[in-house]
Amino acid sequence: MTESQYYADLETDVGSSYVMAEDVIYDGATYYPSGFNPSGTYRHWDTLYGYATVAGVNDVQQGQVYASPGYTWEPWQLIPEDTAWSAVDQGNGIVW
Repeated sequence: MTESQYYADLETDVGSSYVMAEDVIYDGATYYPSGFNPSGTYRHWDTLYGYATVAGVNDVQQGQVYASPGYTWEPWQLIPEDTAWSAVDQGNGIVW
């Protein structure tokens, strides 16, 4: 899957009310959503529930179920598509 296929599938599947999830790795080489301790490496699944284009930038909306101790949990986050794509584990990727 390519990044453009990722966003096209998100538009089609989430737009049709299907569940979409991504297998991600958060670390210093990708990014850390709000609530994640930037000194760790995290591998888990994120639920994608929406998308938007803001000021010409494609964004994905992901549901967050976790926050590291002492960090603020934000259950719904809007992440730029290219940033979110950087964390998708290419070994497993997307499930819908």
